[in-house]
Amino acid sequence: MARRSLVTLAVLALAVASIDCTTRSGSGHNGEGCEAYLACLAETDPDEFESELELYGTEGSCFNGSNEDSCNAACTQKLEDIESEIEACNPPPDPDSTPVPESGVVDCADFESGPTVGPGEAGPTGFPLTFCNPSSSGEGAYKCCSDDPAALGGALPAYSGKNIVGDTPLFAGTNNARSTSGMCVKTDDIPQGGGLLEPQAANCPIPCNPTWAAEDIEAVCGVSRVCCQTRELDPLDCIADPDGGFRPVTGEDIGEGTDWNPGAHATHQDPAGIQCSAIANGDQTNSVFTDCVRELTVADQRGFCMALAPGQVCPTQDPGYVDACEAM
Repeated sequence: MARRSLVTLAVLALAVASIDCTTRSGSGHNGEGCEAYLACLAETDPDEFESELELYGTEGSCFNGSNEDSCNAACTQKLEDIESEIEACNPPPDPDSTPVPESGVVDCADFESGPTVGPGEAGPTGFPLTFCNPSSSGEGAYKCCSDDPAALGGALPAYSGKNIVGDTPLFAGTNNARSTSGMCVKTDDIPQGGGLLEPQAANCPIPCNPTWAAEDIEAVCGVSRVCCQTRELDPLDCIADPDGGFRPVTGEDIGEGTDWNPGAHATHQDPAGIQCSAIANGDQTNSVFTDCVRELTVADQRGFCMALAPGQVCPTQDPGYVDACEAM
């Protein structure tokens, strides 16, 4: 069975628990979750079909008491939980849909349906193995939302309306389009006010840094919320530590172990410092540029604020998880 995505199990930012409308991998039933679920049950469990029909049929009690999206989301999750090789439980893909790559960079404008954060199967972080580049991705049903909370001087990102003491984020919020690191998000699934408020990133999940101190995560994400890393480190993101072993590279290492050029690493923000140069008005000799490049990171310092269920942890914070640098 496919790995269940983190956003199926958890709550993005400050959103409600039922925002995920994930379709079964390859199903292509495009939100008609209850039709697909009942068709599967009719083949696999006729007795269960009869009882579920009363709840999720066209005239069922769910559709009389809830909105259609909530019922379909519930059915879709139930369908995901059924392990069966029967064709009805795995509807064929929509021939008109854009194929979803297993991993790599995607253009968010290419996709119309799927999970709240997607497209694609969930990877080891709980988020899809696909990712996007906010500085170049188009948008439609999905927006390319930056996952980088960096601010000058190591300050917390002062997102609009969130009462955070800090500074303007360099690559998120109003500067979402400066980022080269992000995830495709169906922002309409997140209730208004649950994500970012800036028009440039409206309803995007709140970017955070999983390596922050607990009090800083709470200040940015809110009480009882955590910061989950969105993408995995790649071995190219690692640099030898003088004290032994390897660690994730940062902008502090530029000139002393990395040139930060596009091919130098796999997940580095702002390769070659193009956006940092623009932030400094083209003057690479001033302190703004120097400070900006010092705040550049790789995947271990980028994530989204989440509200997890009791007993859950972010996958990369599980004691048994080993990142690429630790494995070297």
